Amino acid sequence: QYVLNGRTVYTNVVTGEKFEYNQGDFYAIYPKIAYEQISDQGTRILFIKIPSINDKVNWEIDK
Repeated sequence: QYVLNGRTVYTNVVTGEKFEYNQGDFYAIYPKIAYEQISDQGTRILFIKIPSINDKVNWEIDK
């Protein structure tokens, strides 16, 4: 993923480790990694996925 503008925070949901990325940052999320990604409003990210299958699982946000 390449952050075109804005800010996003990626959290590995297994380890709890957090990573923050800003405009100009490039990062990879490897297959079979459970993660949560929250982006600031207006953030634009170039997202390239290989293979291009939909394997996302949506979760309800709770307190």
